Amino acid sequence: MGFDDIIFLEEYQWDMSKQAVTFWADVDNQRITCQISREALVDYYRTEDTKEQALINFEDNQYDICNLAEHLIRNDVFEEDGGIFIYFETCQNYNL
Repeated sequence: MGFDDIIFLEEYQWDMSKQAVTFWADVDNQRITCQISREALVDYYRTEDTKEQALINFEDNQYDICNLAEHLIRNDVFEEDGGIFIYFETCQNYNL
């Protein structure tokens, strides 16, 4: 599937139920929910396993994380709910 415009919003939030940071992309005027797991954020960056550290890692690496999410969107790697979810293995496979 080809997408012309992918723009990531500045805002993000913690999703307690999924233990992930949620952020959004506007893709050809459609909002896509993107998430990266706490595990991915703390294990990939080898930091303390806390929500606070996961948020710091997201903030410090947001550009690279959004680039990975864009790659997944452009390659049609969506979850069943139509969103993007970045797992620890995803970070390893794509050399985040």
